[in-house]
Amino acid sequence: MKYVQKFSQNKLSYYIYKLNKGDSIIQNNYYNNHIFIILKGIIYKEIILKHEEILPIGIFNTNHIIETQSQHAQKNQYDKLTALEITYIISFQYKKLYYKIDRTLLQDLLNSYTLTLQRYEAMNYIVSHTYNIDKILQLILFLCREFGYIQNNRILIPLFINKKQISTILKCNMNTLNNTIKIFKPYIRIDKNTRLIVLIDLFFFIASEL
Repeated sequence: MKYVQKFSQNKLSYYIYKLNKGDSIIQNNYYNNHIFIILKGIIYKEIILKHEEILPIGIFNTNHIIETQSQHAQKNQYDKLTALEITYIISFQYKKLYYKIDRTLLQDLLNSYTLTLQRYEAMNYIVSHTYNIDKILQLILFLCREFGYIQNNRILIPLFINKKQISTILKCNMNTLNNTIKIFKPYIRIDKNTRLIVLIDLFFFIASEL
């Protein structure tokens, strides 16, 4: 939690929020001028447009920067940040950065922006695929790489994420998603209570789709 120390040293005002799994923060990004940095945890960001239309943005984790202010935002447009595990975020007003801050904090912020841009690129790559089966394969490989861990020769992805969120991220309807997931049933198990994704055999899972 280096940002807490750096913000205190630079006498910048900030707030820290703790989100449990499934908790959300909703911000109107027309009036908002705050920036969030994830201190620890995982956040799924989506934009809620008028008529309840949802625009998926991406999945972010430690040291990523989440801006909830946009020059093109409308009054009835909201950002929704949902925690996929216990998450701590720090919030501050970006206008405060106009004042003098030390070089190390500036470098940390630039590094975080770079990480965040790389994550946007990764998410765009996933949804750029034409076929839904390829999108799901790429999403699972992405989740394995970023959040998975090995236990008893299996890869576990401990994210509190539901099918509706997955279908929104991949921009496919629920029927298509359910039919595609059936193809992966021999290799994947999703716990209904914890939503823990268990990848049973990564090698054969990938080989079957090549």
